[in-house]
Amino acid sequence: MPCPMEKSPDQTEKQKFNFKTRKELAEQLGLHENTLRRMLKRRGFTLPPGRISPEHYQLILEKLGCQ
Repeated sequence: MPCPMEKSPDQTEKQKFNFKTRKELAEQLGLHENTLRRMLKRRGFTLPPGRISPEHYQLILEKLGCQ
């Protein structure tokens, strides 16, 4: 699975504290939101309701093997 493109530290730092919708998260990872949901489901992780917090974002990247 492709990980998000490498970003400059400034971009990464700004994005780190933003809550994201499922669609925004999937687009950032280069996936459709349904594909992201299925990939996480196969790994035993379900997306929380509402916007995705920076903490959940880090967990998602770990589950997908990006970090």
